[in-house]
Amino acid sequence: MQYIKKLSNHYDIVIIDCTDPSGPSLELFSKEFYQDVFDALKADGILVSQTGSPIFSPHFRQALKNLQEVFPRTRPYLTCDPTYFAGYWSFTIGSKEYGLENIINDRFSSLNTLFYTPEVHKAAFVIPRYIQNIID
Repeated sequence: MQYIKKLSNHYDIVIIDCTDPSGPSLELFSKEFYQDVFDALKADGILVSQTGSPIFSPHFRQALKNLQEVFPRTRPYLTCDPTYFAGYWSFTIGSKEYGLENIINDRFSSLNTLFYTPEVHKAAFVIPRYIQNIID
């Protein structure tokens, strides 16, 4: 947290895969921390942060709200991870410039992935109604 405070217009992307929000890591979900990351990003920078279980984490909604107050373009997305007790796990993208649910399909022509496809990417941004109700 102290390191990111010292930077300005430095990174293209910041990826945060921190521990669940409790104790000292609670600050990694705060508006102030997200503002520091925003400041450390270049003009077209992107933040991706794990935001926990949308069902069981009491911090999911607040983390999303904090990100929305800092980044002009923010979208939560989901993945299903059977190793987590909740099944769905959320991540949130914050961008200064880009709408991130849309992708350029031509960029996938050179990728040989077993799971990730343009369709999976787009589907990750489709939030089930019961989770959307938590957000609203």
